[in-house]
Amino acid sequence: MLKKVVLGVFLCALSLSLFAQDHTFKHYTTKQGLLSNASQSILTDRNGYLWIATSQGVQKFNGSNFKNFTIKEGLSSNLATKLYEDSKGRIWVATISGGANYIENDSVINLKDRLPQKYAHIRSFLEMKNGNIIYFTAKGIVEFDGAQAKVIVDEHELPLAINDAIWLDDNTIMAPTLNDGVHKITLNPFKSEKLITSPALNNISYCISKDINGSGDIWIGTYGELVKLLPDGSIVKYKFNQKEFNSNRIQSIRQRNNDELLLGLEGNGIVIFNKTTGHYNMLNTKKGIPTPYVHDVTEDPDGNIWGVDIWNGLVKYRDDSFKFLPIGNGLAEEGIAKTIQEGKDSVLMATSKGLYRLKNNTLKDTLINDLDIRAIDQISKDKFLISRTSRTYLYENLKQKDIIGKGYFNNVYAHKDRYILCGYDWFHIVKPDTTLIIPAAEPFNLIKIADHYLAGLKVGIFEFKDGPLSPINGFEPDGRLYNAMAQVNDHSFFVGDTEQGIYYVRYTDSSYQVKTFHQSRFNDLNGLNSMTVNGNDLWLGDISSLRRVDLNLLLEKDSISMKTFPIDKDIMEDGFHINGVSIKNNDIVYGETPKGLLIFNESLYKSNEKPPKLNLSGVSLFSEPLNESFYTKDGKVSLSYKENYLTFDMEAITYTFPENVKYKYRLKGLRDGDVWSQPVKNHEVVFSYLPPGNYTFEFTADNGNGIWQDNIYTYPFVINVPFWRRPLFWVLTIAILSGIVLYGINRKNKIEQKRLQQFSQDLIKTQEEERTRVSKDLHDSVGQQLTLIKRKAQNLEQEELSAMTNNALEEVRSISRGLFPAALKQLGVTESIQQLLNDLDEETDMFFSVEIDDIDNEFNETETLNLYRFIQETVTNALKHAKAKTLTVNITKHKNGVDVLIKDNGVGFDNVASVKQHSLGLKTIAERIRMLKGTLSIKSKKEEGTEVLAQIPIV
Repeated sequence: MLKKVVLGVFLCALSLSLFAQDHTFKHYTTKQGLLSNASQSILTDRNGYLWIATSQGVQKFNGSNFKNFTIKEGLSSNLATKLYEDSKGRIWVATISGGANYIENDSVINLKDRLPQKYAHIRSFLEMKNGNIIYFTAKGIVEFDGAQAKVIVDEHELPLAINDAIWLDDNTIMAPTLNDGVHKITLNPFKSEKLITSPALNNISYCISKDINGSGDIWIGTYGELVKLLPDGSIVKYKFNQKEFNSNRIQSIRQRNNDELLLGLEGNGIVIFNKTTGHYNMLNTKKGIPTPYVHDVTEDPDGNIWGVDIWNGLVKYRDDSFKFLPIGNGLAEEGIAKTIQEGKDSVLMATSKGLYRLKNNTLKDTLINDLDIRAIDQISKDKFLISRTSRTYLYENLKQKDIIGKGYFNNVYAHKDRYILCGYDWFHIVKPDTTLIIPAAEPFNLIKIADHYLAGLKVGIFEFKDGPLSPINGFEPDGRLYNAMAQVNDHSFFVGDTEQGIYYVRYTDSSYQVKTFHQSRFNDLNGLNSMTVNGNDLWLGDISSLRRVDLNLLLEKDSISMKTFPIDKDIMEDGFHINGVSIKNNDIVYGETPKGLLIFNESLYKSNEKPPKLNLSGVSLFSEPLNESFYTKDGKVSLSYKENYLTFDMEAITYTFPENVKYKYRLKGLRDGDVWSQPVKNHEVVFSYLPPGNYTFEFTADNGNGIWQDNIYTYPFVINVPFWRRPLFWVLTIAILSGIVLYGINRKNKIEQKRLQQFSQDLIKTQEEERTRVSKDLHDSVGQQLTLIKRKAQNLEQEELSAMTNNALEEVRSISRGLFPAALKQLGVTESIQQLLNDLDEETDMFFSVEIDDIDNEFNETETLNLYRFIQETVTNALKHAKAKTLTVNITKHKNGVDVLIKDNGVGFDNVASVKQHSLGLKTIAERIRMLKGTLSIKSKKEEGTEVLAQIPIV
């Protein structure tokens, strides 16, 4: 009797240990990145992030990485107790001793100084209609308007420990208390009344929530029960596990959807409660939750349920599709050897500690205890072939009967007339009358095809019957390594190598036909080592997942239709045992792993079909965080040509299998920038020494289960070209250089022009000086000589000679006056010009019209001479070339200068510019006016005469 009791206690303890299912409940502690295992509040914000309040600060979680907010980042205290998201998306943080803070755009706003220390212990928050925030503190109620905090109710008026609150209307609050049930509080004017009295409701109330389905129902979590308050004031109570009354403290209520509530129980884990039926699923330690003390709950965007424990960290739950029976705790120290289908709902599990029976995946019986089983095969219902450490036995009715073979065997197979025992490098074939030993290097599987056997070895696939192994065609030793094999029927099977392919092999007419499927077609299989066929499904097992492939589509249409079931990396750290996957119990998958037995029920599996939300965790410039506000210009990040080494930290917000997330990215603007990268797991990507240009970094990600986000994340930026490479710089440079060149040319031209002008002026001056000298010489020398001759001729009374001499003397005097008009000094410029024109008028038939203002004393000697010469030369030119009948000369004096107009009605000419360019006379005329600082214009037309106008300023 005592033995049975001890065995019963052992089985009970063993059963509890077997269902510590780490894979169903993912546990996060400080080892996984939590700041502290003491956590009191959790929420999911509008952007899909999880926020966790711990005793060492607040954390923001995206499924893969934690971002910490502590005193170092600006929090007033690390003792964070409550989180609240307002309508602006700000995360409010309540602390025990540091008052309130809020986090906006990952920046902490510390409000400790806005509140008296008396009210620094905050329990909860509520947002008012006007956007102000209400603090429920240990010493009263405070309203914060964004600048100042105002005490609404002091503890003397309301001595209640309020832990949560909801709005009934814009001025009325309903709040559960830790010491006086549920109160209805009117703010203006203040009034408080107990809503429900004991014993109808426990005075210890923790949380409250208004139903989201519009019914008006209010849910209240208390010590020991869940209460629904109906609009008419009546209540409905729901009790959980009353045998564990003290473990049913309902600390948190979350509205999951219209039908379900999520409850956090401090003592019994998490409850998924159906509001309509009242049924619930309690996720307590019996279901495998690693901690029963759940203080707050939430649901992430993928549908996972999260709870925080005030002592033991963070836990995640998705579904019950995976169960895990771990080794240790008396079950097995070295692992699961094999599972065998026994009956419709029962499975035998052989371990290094014995043989057990599972009924509906729950441990029911210990069939053989304390027996180190290395391999097993079932011959019939009560007959087994069992290999132990050094011998293989035949068991009948769980009793050891005969020794079949000696030695270590990792696989054993029972067939009609023989037993085949697989060792590390040989086969023992045991028949009733003989034993045959066949050398074989590392066999991992054995199947029967037609009338012979196929042995799966690491180095190839071999066939044998009663003789040595012979490699089959296509699978001879060639460097490939094999470790998975699955039989389809009596004439076909699958085999897989470690790196490249999955091969379908069919035996027909004594030969093997092989069809190859590259592993890349199966969505990046990672360490394939297990295969099994069940009906129309080919199951594949690698180090991180199970995959179900449609067999008919694969073989008949060469098309792959596959569903992937990722497995938590903590369980699948070392993958399955070789050929460790099998199907039993109505399509339940059993996977033998180094850590224990994995059981998968696809009918319970909740696939995550939601693509992840995308974000950039950060951008680094030369490994330092990029301050975008400093670099943003016109809505785009603008960098200098030197700031060209960028690191992008891609973020995919997903929670179901974040460890399997893959990213694809590209940098548009680079050469081949429209081409996506291959999928990678690394969330950081570096672009070094980018050339100047306009860029857009784009990326997308999957959810860890092959569902990609279609809405790609874009991040535009520009790397500016150096100023010396900008078009404007070159335009300005060319313009400046051109300006310099043009200035140089212009200056040179001006200098040359000035030089030419000076030369012309010097030439004219020299000419005038020479004329004056010649004029004086003619007058003083030749004129005197002729005068003497004339007097001699008169004295000698030589009249003819005297007349000739007199004529010559007049001619010399005329030439002398032409060379230098002495009358300028004697008569003045006005009279001299008049005399000049009179003399010319007498010498020609042309009709002269002359009007001259008095311009004496307006010019100096040189200017007077130049003006005189200008008129002389212009009129002379007209007399010589114009063939005119009339000539008009007008000299007009006005306030600012003198205008000289000389006009004829002669033959004229058309191309004034060309004539001015080639006529030396006109050039001389123009130069004289330039010397007078005046302007000269010449107008002429063929047969219409010529007009010369000189405008000379008077200085």
